[in-house]
Amino acid sequence: MISTLAHQWRQPLARITSFNANTKLKQSLGMLENGDIDEMLEKQNEQIKYINRIINDFSAFLKCNNTKGLASIKSIINNTCMLTESLSHLHNVKCIYDYKIPEDTQIMTIQSKFEQVILNLYKNSLDQIISTNQQNGKIKISVYQDNQHMVFEFLDNAGGISEDIIDKIFNPYFTTKSQTSQHAGIGLYISKLIIENYLSGTIEAYNQEDGACFKISISVVN
Repeated sequence: MISTLAHQWRQPLARITSFNANTKLKQSLGMLENGDIDEMLEKQNEQIKYINRIINDFSAFLKCNNTKGLASIKSIINNTCMLTESLSHLHNVKCIYDYKIPEDTQIMTIQSKFEQVILNLYKNSLDQIISTNQQNGKIKISVYQDNQHMVFEFLDNAGGISEDIIDKIFNPYFTTKSQTSQHAGIGLYISKLIIENYLSGTIEAYNQEDGACFKISISVVN
């Protein structure tokens, strides 16, 4: 979570630093014109507002609420994916949404915990795409209903998970961060606990096409 927040902050902070440097350079060269300061301050204010929005988004996301309630599929997906929006754009990673059900479909769930799982899986795929220098990174999120279960699939194109570790990635403290694949860590263990203990669902991982696929099945029976 801290890593995600840090990534989100670096881009606007870099822009503010750039605005200041450009203005100082113009001043030293005697090229500072009327309106340059106002323009710089306006641009800085836009970035500060963006940083404040990030803080508010993460604060709302981290509020602990274990009460089950109805939540729309679209809100669950959007609330989490927007937390990594700037990082996705920075690395040219495209997110594809494939809803095979109406987007306003609601399920009974603990929304804050489910969103934490969605963020873990999305960030996991994003990290893997970045670490493998995938130039046309894609994360496809598919949602469909299978009998009495709502299914969420996360498929990336980062090369997949090594077959010799794929059965271990949900183990506590198992990590491959120092190796080629980064599809592992405490985040996946926590995600599995949340899905199984709080949301009465299942989660599994397998390789598909040119990447890894994480599949979550949540019962829609109240």
